[in-house]
Amino acid sequence: MRSERREAVTVVVEVMCKHMDLATMQVGVPTPNGFYNYSFEKIRAETDLGISRFQRAIKDIKKCTGFDVNQLYKQDADGSYKGMAAVKKMSMHLFKVIGLGISDAARTAESESAHAKERKGEVCVAKQRREIATRRRGIRAR
Repeated sequence: MRSERREAVTVVVEVMCKHMDLATMQVGVPTPNGFYNYSFEKIRAETDLGISRFQRAIKDIKKCTGFDVNQLYKQDADGSYKGMAAVKKMSMHLFKVIGLGISDAARTAESESAHAKERKGEVCVAKQRREIATRRRGIRAR
């Protein structure tokens, strides 16, 4: 493999790792409404690589089992299907190959932290709902 191709692979892996959720190993951002998966176009734009060079780098990463891709589809009201951003899940194999094995303990700690933040968010929402209900009762009583 030529050095330019290795450089492209390195840049793509770097951007994907930058946006990877450590708990799930997915490339994207967890949101209150679910997980937002980054599209390949968004990743490519951040790498500043040309389309062909980016596609070759993705092909090389997939070839070494660096990540898995599962395409998602959404059914419209008229019955047709529309493609959504695919789920890109990084492989532990990739990190072991490049010498950055992430321990299961670190992933477990990250996962527990994410769940704690989620529970805290649920508590905050419940607290806000109670405050709104209390204000409504106060307005009605006047």
